[in-house]
Amino acid sequence: MGGFFSNKDYSFEELVYRGVESDELDYKTHMSWNSMSRSAKGKLVRHLIAFANTRGGFLVIGVGEDKFGNPNCCTGVSLEEAGSFDPSAVGTFINSYVEPAIDFTIERPVVRGKKYVIFVIRPFKTLPHVCSNSIEGELQSGVFYIRTVEASSRPARRALEMQELIRRALRNEREQLGNVIRSILNETPAAASAVSPVNSLSCLDAVEESEHYFRRRTDSFALPQIKLTISPENYIPGTYQLDKLRSAFKRALRPDILFLHESESTALPTPGSLRYISTDSRRMWQLFDSGLFCFFTVISKPELDFSGIVRLCAVASDFIGNLYSALNWEEERLTVRLEIVNPAKVHLCSNGEKYSFSLTPPCAAEFSRSAAELAKNKPANAVRLAAGMGELFALPESELQKLPADVKGFLENL
Repeated sequence: MGGFFSNKDYSFEELVYRGVESDELDYKTHMSWNSMSRSAKGKLVRHLIAFANTRGGFLVIGVGEDKFGNPNCCTGVSLEEAGSFDPSAVGTFINSYVEPAIDFTIERPVVRGKKYVIFVIRPFKTLPHVCSNSIEGELQSGVFYIRTVEASSRPARRALEMQELIRRALRNEREQLGNVIRSILNETPAAASAVSPVNSLSCLDAVEESEHYFRRRTDSFALPQIKLTISPENYIPGTYQLDKLRSAFKRALRPDILFLHESESTALPTPGSLRYISTDSRRMWQLFDSGLFCFFTVISKPELDFSGIVRLCAVASDFIGNLYSALNWEEERLTVRLEIVNPAKVHLCSNGEKYSFSLTPPCAAEFSRSAAELAKNKPANAVRLAAGMGELFALPESELQKLPADVKGFLENL
């Protein structure tokens, strides 16, 4: 959508019904500015700062989430709610929490017979916007917020993100100075270059964003979870179209109750990925257009059966080999990592005995192999992961020696 602010070539109807949040678009259900709490207003300010510090964007009010958490309930707002978003009062509040002031407008279009409130936020022209006053739980003074591809508005906490903000500010300053000089010399100002987005997230950043998205939807951030990631050595966003990812996923899928279900081939698209989250928000996977795959599931009981871990490793190894074969990967190197988050709250159980994790976190088993090796040696890969988990909980050698036979049994039943 480059250049949409100068040319206004965006469509309000398309924004309302797009149904996918991104680094340029966020949805909120119907609300009245007059009845919003200070904290709720602070959250809105955070989104606006983040959009302005990234590449601008839109915040649409009047679209709620369905039972799956997708913004598809286009209810609109009432006339009273729309009228409460007075640009003068709203602008005064918002810009009392940010420096310099954000360049935005409030539109109130009628789309398919329903009224909406849409904030149109433009990217910063000179200096990035910093939060100047705090609101507990939502805004922190002195923080530069940015918008991520995972539709999160968060502080710029990484060196590359801060460097990008500084680089864009310096470039904007040079462009403005050049235009002033050309104006003095009666020359035609050069067309301003498009503002580039914040650098694409690294592989580790993408995993973190995916995990944060999942954990926000669980009952508590403290719950123990199983986390599986398959990370490409060369992380290049945009490598695959989403229809290619979906096709490869369907070819790799062998449904299993502990890992992936048959219905999950209908995963929803997000900017740069396919994502599925279960209706109870206890399990999620995300397949990125870079080839990165993330899987998360909540551990519902403090006793974790080791045979379940072995089965998960077997099914996951089969899926991994099939997926990257379907994507035509061969020599590309992948890192497979299986982790238990918050392991101190879990006992690993085998043959009636309980084993506790007593080391310093993280509790993770991982290895790196070429895609061809992952496809060729599925049983060995599964044993390697399961053995790594067992060793972290100090399972006796007699339990680990049974792994090859157990893995073989699970794979034969797929």
